Amino acid sequence: YNHDKVLKTFGYSCSTLAAFIRFLRLNDGKVLSESLDKLYGEISMTRCLTRFIGTTDALEALKNDSWAGDWKDGRIKSLARFQAWTMVLYHPMEHIGYLSYIIPKVFPYNGDWWFARSCLFWLAYLVADLCICLIKSRELNRMEKKALKEIAEAQSEGEREKAENFLSKVGKLKFSNKI
Repeated sequence: YNHDKVLKTFGYSCSTLAAFIRFLRLNDGKVLSESLDKLYGEISMTRCLTRFIGTTDALEALKNDSWAGDWKDGRIKSLARFQAWTMVLYHPMEHIGYLSYIIPKVFPYNGDWWFARSCLFWLAYLVADLCICLIKSRELNRMEKKALKEIAEAQSEGEREKAENFLSKVGKLKFSNKI
């Protein structure tokens, strides 16, 4: 997952820099601009290749609900399962698109068509992820309010300390990448 983020960031940086060079109309930069665009294309194809393992990750998530985490709201589990299904469909379409570019005589399919259709499943994944983030945020806010109430109503130092520790954990969750 993290390697894909690095490749994506590097690839988009190359493409952006190439566009910036063209925008500035640097005559000496034509070769550099074209080279950066070519590098972006290669990185993009490399990302497609690394997605061959994505289907197995999605199947594992369907089997074990591993993408749902330990959240209390049942909608998160349902949306995480939906996301896994979108990836079960997305990845094979990416594979067909990729192979149609790399070995067109063996895979004589329209790669652009397959990549375009895979994007619909990627969009569905992103919309579900947005909903999950909103639900998790609300759950964290409820947990935070509950902890603050418990701190205010604490009868003993032990109860207060327990509630403060819980509040601290909620705060750490809010600012972690586990949301």
